[in-house]
Amino acid sequence: MKSLTKLTTWVAALAIGLGCASKADAVMLTIGGAGYVGYYTPGNASGTDEPLIVNELIALAVNTSQASTEDASQTLFRGSIDFSPLTLPTASSPDKEDSGDVNDRVVGSDSAYILGKYGNDGTIGQVAHVWYIGNIAVGEAVVLPDATGDGLSHSTVMAGTRSRVPEGGTTLVLIGMALVSIGVAKKRLVS
Repeated sequence: MKSLTKLTTWVAALAIGLGCASKADAVMLTIGGAGYVGYYTPGNASGTDEPLIVNELIALAVNTSQASTEDASQTLFRGSIDFSPLTLPTASSPDKEDSGDVNDRVVGSDSAYILGKYGNDGTIGQVAHVWYIGNIAVGEAVVLPDATGDGLSHSTVMAGTRSRVPEGGTTLVLIGMALVSIGVAKKRLVS
């Protein structure tokens, strides 16, 4: 019985340790990967228009495209990820970053989307990629890819209602507590 209690305590400590270690890792976003909503091109909408166009993009059916009704010069392309049963929230309150490390942003308490606008010199063309980040823990860093060949011009984080998922450390502590409780309950039943 002592070995079960020791094992349970060890598993709980390991879970807590792993939860703390994962906080240092950034979430690497990829085009077409987890959370990817889609893109629009030529991607040169003003910062105040970006949430309006993102809201149009999230309303499109997966794998479809259309001209934007907010800005007819923009063509929207919805990615292949179906977020159901989650209903994506409305994007608002853009926080644009033009200077510094624009591809490394921290998820805030109201962050729901991040937009990366690519095309610094216009040789390849401008495009704005959008990811849903409302399910990433507050305080985590997200890193936008620099894989389009034309450089990242700016990033914009937009607010919205976040999905309510406990951060990783809390989940692991709860699992550890459950394991300890099982060990204690088993000990009492055996005695």
